[in-house]
Formats: sequence, C-alpha cells, structure tokens
Amino acid sequence: MTTDDENSPAKPNIAVGKDVLGNVISGNDNTINVNAVLPVPPPSPLFTIPAPPENFTGRTAELDELLTHFAGAGAAISGVSGGGGVGKSALARKLAYALTAQYPDAHLYIDLHGASGQRPLTPVDALQSLLRSFYPASPLPDELDALRAILIDALRSRRVLFLLDNARDAAQVRPLLPPAPSAAIITSRTHIPLADAGLRPLRLGALRPDEARALLRRTPSLQNAADAGLDVLARLCGALPLALNVVAALLDDRPDWNLQGLIARLSDERARLQTLKMPNDPDLDVEASLGLSYKLLDEETQRLFRTLGIFPAPFDLPALGAIWGLPPAACDEAIGRLLRLSLIEYHAGEAMPYALHDLTRLYAEAALRRQPEEWATAYQRHADYFLQQAIDADNLYEQGHEHVLESLRQFDVLWPHLQAAYVRALPNVGEAPADRWLSDLPGKVAYTLDIRITPRQRIPLLESALAAARRLGNRSYEDVHLGNLGIAYKNLGEPRRAIEYYEQQLPITHEIGDRRGEGNTLGNLGNAYADLGELRRAIEYYEQHQTITREIGDRRGEGAALGNLGLAYADLGEPRRAIEYYEQCLIILREIGDRLGEGIACWNMGLVLNAQGQFQQAVQLMQVRVDFYIAIGHPEAETLAQQVEEVRKKGEQESGN
Repeated sequence: MTTDDENSPAKPNIAVGKDVLGNVISGNDNTINVNAVLPVPPPSPLFTIPAPPENFTGRTAELDELLTHFAGAGAAISGVSGGGGVGKSALARKLAYALTAQYPDAHLYIDLHGASGQRPLTPVDALQSLLRSFYPASPLPDELDALRAILIDALRSRRVLFLLDNARDAAQVRPLLPPAPSAAIITSRTHIPLADAGLRPLRLGALRPDEARALLRRTPSLQNAADAGLDVLARLCGALPLALNVVAALLDDRPDWNLQGLIARLSDERARLQTLKMPNDPDLDVEASLGLSYKLLDEETQRLFRTLGIFPAPFDLPALGAIWGLPPAACDEAIGRLLRLSLIEYHAGEAMPYALHDLTRLYAEAALRRQPEEWATAYQRHADYFLQQAIDADNLYEQGHEHVLESLRQFDVLWPHLQAAYVRALPNVGEAPADRWLSDLPGKVAYTLDIRITPRQRIPLLESALAAARRLGNRSYEDVHLGNLGIAYKNLGEPRRAIEYYEQQLPITHEIGDRRGEGNTLGNLGNAYADLGELRRAIEYYEQHQTITREIGDRRGEGAALGNLGLAYADLGEPRRAIEYYEQCLIILREIGDRLGEGIACWNMGLVLNAQGQFQQAVQLMQVRVDFYIAIGHPEAETLAQQVEEVRKKGEQESGN
C-alpha cells in the first residue's frame, strides 16, 4: 500500500479477465490481448506503511508534538505507548503520512507482535524482514550484529522512515533503530525507555470529549444526533477509539438499533464489554483487545491487576496496600509494572493519583469476580479501608476551625468508594461483617454525610443501617439511626413522620443511659413541633435539651439548643430575646470551631436584624454563611448570595431615602 502518489510506483496497465470485453482493447498505440491475464503489480516493497484509517479524527495536539520532534536534525525516534484500543497504530500511521516529504526513500512497516497473541518477532526476524525490502533476492545472515551492519550500510545515503508497530520491549526494538538521517516511529502497549537512543515518548490517552463526539458523528446514523446523546455514548465507551469504532459498526450493522437503545445496553456495566464487540470481527472486540495486555502479565501480576477491579474510582498507594496486603515498597514495584504496560493511569497532583480506564476497570472486575475467594477478600478490605478513612475525615470535621474544609475535601474523594461498598454490602445483609459496615457508615460518618448528601439520599442508608443494627442487637446504633431518620424526614418537610422516629428513639436513650442522645432527641422533637407551628411546645423541648447539655458539658449540643431557642422566639415575634439566644449560641460555636453552625446562626440572626431595618449588620452576618457555603461548594451558595444582595440593595435604597 502506498502512502503518497509522489512516492508510488508507476500505475499499472489495466488487467482484464478472459471473458470480459471482446477480442481487444485499444488505447493509444497499445493493444492488450484479453486472453492473457495481467496481474496487478504489488506495491513497492519500499513503501509498506498502511495509510491512516479513513475515519481518523482528532489527536491534533499529539500530532503537533510528534511533528515538532521530527523537525529537528539527526535521527528522530518517537514512541507512542498506551493501552489496548487507544489508537496508537492509527496515530502512528497518520504521523507517517504527514512525514512523507521528509523521508522520501522508503516507508517500511513491520508488526513486531508484542501484544497480538502471536509469538513476538525476535530482533533477527525483524531485521531480516526490513532488509528484504532492500535486498529481496539476496541471502541474509542469521547473526544480529551482521544484520545490524547491513542495515546501517543500506541506510547510509537514504532518508527512511520505519514504523515499528506493536513492540514488546526495549530489547526487541533497540537493534532495529535506524541511523541518522532516517527515523522511526514505535508503538507499544509498554512504555519503552530508550532515552539514550533519543526516543521521545508519548503516552496516549483517551480522546477528548469533542474528538470523541466528532468520531461518532462520522457514523451515518449519528450525523444528526444531539451532542448530549453523543457525549453520553462516548462516556460509556470511555472515549476509547476502539470502543467508539465498535459502536459505530454496531449501529451500521443493526438498523433496528438506535442511539438511545445502545446507550441503554451499555449502561449495564456488567454487560458492557459483551456489547462492545462486533460479531465475527476480532479487530472490533474491546474485551479481546484488553485481554492481550492481561496475557502479557505473569500470574502474580495478573492477580494484583484484577484486584484493582474492586476500585470504582481513583485510588492511592495506601489504598493499594490495604487491598493487596503488601508493604509500600512491594506496592510501588507492582504499580511500576502496570504503568509500564499502560494498564493503569497516573494523574499527578490528584489526591487519588492512580486510576484504571473505565473499560479496563470493567475487564479487571470481571476477572476478579471469576475468582470468588479473591473477590470476597478484596471487597471486604476495600469496604473496611474506605469506611475507616471516612471515619477519620468525620473526626477531623468535629475538630472544627480550619479542619472543616479539609475533612470535606477528604470525604468528597472517598464518597464514590463508599457508595460502591454500600451497594456491594446489600446482597450480604444478615452476615455480621456486612451488617456492621452498613450500621457504621451513617453512624460514624454523620457530620460529613449530613453536609454532602441530601436527606432523600440519606434515607436508604439510614434504613439499611437501622435494620442492620437491629439484626446485630446494637441498641446504641438503633438509637442513633432512629434519630437521624427523624432528622432526614424533618428536613424533607415531613415533621409528623419525624416525630414517630423520635418517639421510638426516646425510650432507647433512657434504656441505655445515653444522656447526650436524650438531649438531642428532645431538641429534634422541638424542631419537629416548630415546623408544625407549635412554638411554645417546641420551646419546652429546647429548654429540656439545653438543661441536659449543660449538665453533661456538651458544648456543641448547647449551641444547637440556644440556636433553636433563638429561632423559636424570632418566629414568636420576640426579636430581642431571639438575638440574646443567637449571641450566646455564636460564642459557643466559634469556641468549638463549628463553621457550619456559625454560618446558620449568623444567617438567622441577620434575618431578625433585617426585619428590624438594620440592613448593614444583617448583610455582614448573612455573608458569613454564604462565604462558608462557597468554600465547601454547597449547591445553595448562589441562591443565598442573591438573598444577601437583595438585603444590601434594600439597605442602600433606605439610606438614600
């Protein structure tokens, strides 16, 4: 196959079969006898690099980077590494096509079978194959040094480009590198370190969203599809070029399928890899492509790799140590092997810097599930490790002050892992480890969960936790979960249902002698009755809560009781008394560093002052809550900021009048 007309051999005469036309075909002075079958001459043996795929899309930045390297003097060697299906060979062929004018004497392609399921070529095999392009009729030696000498001599006065595709490792490639001014492009699933030979590495990742969308849109049935649908399809394919080409082929092959139907099929993670394959076409099979990389691993590294399927999101070395049960040095060594084979990604600067491509993760998870004992061990280690990390983050939150934001940042990173562990625990309810985990999650991670997920999201967690605590006979946790369910329903605007949970909780707090829990329950009952408009009854509960907090020295609880009393008196139309309670509340909240509580108390006090026409003071207080919400990325931050701005403008208007 030729890469450019400028370097192509002369076009052959027309070949005609015996029974095609009449006796002769005349053209100019030439007469062709149709009874003599003339074969089409083969492509030039010096130009064997395949043309890039017709639907090649994107990779502009990568091509620019590679072309810059080839613009310099001397021998240019570029290595393109990446996982299966990422488009290394397609990019290399596109690059070779762009370099046609720079290397006019020969473009030679060879598949080194480094990860093709076939026996990798030896350097001797590869050199003989390359040299036959120059010496088709000459016998070639079997010694590596002699072949290398012939290669150097053959290229002495030529500018030649090699495409060494699908290389296994540096030892296979090094003897094949051409001398200046020739050049080579190397593709491999393995990152090949050849800095001493001038190799410029490029680790190829998934396509950018716009590139993935553009590639999909080249499919006839997707030309007019909405961007949003294409983006979902690309995300389900992990923006992997091979996967995108598979879905394009599937849609062309199955006229009864459409975009939304394919999205629905791919949304099932457990069946996604089975969907991403074209029947009877091994080149369009994502699972098979990933399997080639897996087969390159030794047995122990295969075990470690498939265990990574337990991670639903990025992770770090300590997490690996917990899952693998290995010391840090051994983890680091194993990670290095997987990074070199492009089976794992590294993102510098991230809290959790290691990750698997989504489709690689699904392959690893499927392999892990086929080993039930390994799956059970990995699942429990993952669940326990990330729960403990979340407990530590929640404890950090309780320290208040500057620790609040850090604890929430930690929780945000942990949350995808906790969600996955929760889903995996549900089928095992009734077993002690699963029940303990389900009960501990909302019981020991209460503060950060309360801030980061909605009441509607918390209820299933709490219901599972309550059932688990009852199976375990743990009255203390039953008490906690009943109270938190009450709070969730109260926040959803269902105070009567909240009261039902609080009334179930109160006898348990007496039974187990939990004075702090008793106080909290009384305070929560007050909140529910306040929502029902029964403010005097609410105040009775708040005062009982305040009394208990002072008896046991619960400063956080006392602050909550004082804040609730302020709210109640504000609603009763007694602003002075409300402000007195808010001021007492703020002293405690600032002392313990409860920035969320401080923000809410300041906001409530600001509302009272706003109603009294003290706009400047109201704005200053209300802004405290807005600033904290902005800092933690709270979804209500913008809405609250708009309310503060309205108060500010109202104050300016009043002062202007």
